[in-house]
Amino acid sequence: MSIKDWASYAFVSSDQRDIGWVWAQEYPWDVLSYNSVEAPNFSPLPAPVATGPICIPASVESRFWDGSFSLPPSAIAQFGVTFVGRSRWLVLIDDAQPQDEIIQMTHTLTYWQGSHFMGGPSVSVVTADTDIETVSLNLPVLAIQPIVAGNVPAAAASATSPATPSVSNGAVLAFVQSEFIVPPTAGSTPFRAKSGANNLYVRGTGFAAPARGDGVLTAASITAAAPATLTLQFKITRATLPLSLFLRHWKTSGAGCTVTIAVNEADPAHPIAPIVLELGYGRDDTQASELTSVVLRDTDIASRQLRDYLMIGLNQIVITVTPAGGEAECGYALRGLAIG
Repeated sequence: MSIKDWASYAFVSSDQRDIGWVWAQEYPWDVLSYNSVEAPNFSPLPAPVATGPICIPASVESRFWDGSFSLPPSAIAQFGVTFVGRSRWLVLIDDAQPQDEIIQMTHTLTYWQGSHFMGGPSVSVVTADTDIETVSLNLPVLAIQPIVAGNVPAAAASATSPATPSVSNGAVLAFVQSEFIVPPTAGSTPFRAKSGANNLYVRGTGFAAPARGDGVLTAASITAAAPATLTLQFKITRATLPLSLFLRHWKTSGAGCTVTIAVNEADPAHPIAPIVLELGYGRDDTQASELTSVVLRDTDIASRQLRDYLMIGLNQIVITVTPAGGEAECGYALRGLAIG
């Protein structure tokens, strides 16, 4: 790849997991083609720097010297150029684990500077500030695709049959086997799952393994010290996209469940503005499925639910389930969830 008088070449090491790039001037002096030292016979420098006259052909020499005067370098060599380089890696994970895959990217920059002039030869080494911060990348979060549409409102409703919006953007999890990256195997084992559209990523703890052919997540013995938790992550690119969180869930014991929802909180364990739902508290309706809708963004000034918890880019929702009303423990089941 070339940018005016500069060029870039990439190379891959066959025995190490690294990629190298060389950016160098091609005009007036093509330093990539002509950089051989003729003889190390002056101004010795600490090894491994070799010094001496550089072998260049007459065609390149004529760009520096016309026989009487030393010619200036090109304008780009004098004033520089601003550019952005991008690269893409394909990372294959052989055996998924309950924890997120995180890789670290370390860039090492080596900098050379040269000059030409008339007179006796000399060499100098310029030390540049080349410290580049190591970057940690969370692969599952990087792979999340943005949600580009909200829900489709239901056309009609009655007092006995409330309207249910249709989530058609793909950000839906029914907890079937194909959606699990790592399924839960025991109550203390974390699980990971993603939607089929890869625009909703979920991590959870405190749930048992689903029964075969059943997509219901259950947590039979939730206590205040050992709650069931879910962490949802998704991305949006529009500042006005109306979205809600949908939960198809119910309690599985006589005790009610308190569902605490923290949206984009710096400390989800101690949220500043939590959303608290009481699921089945004071009612003996075990196994009665509920569809709960929580508005995350509604920017209609006339709406009673005017609010906006979301932000451009990555959003995170942490759901914590604990016993309600001072109960020692409770049971909870989750059939599915969606953002739409």
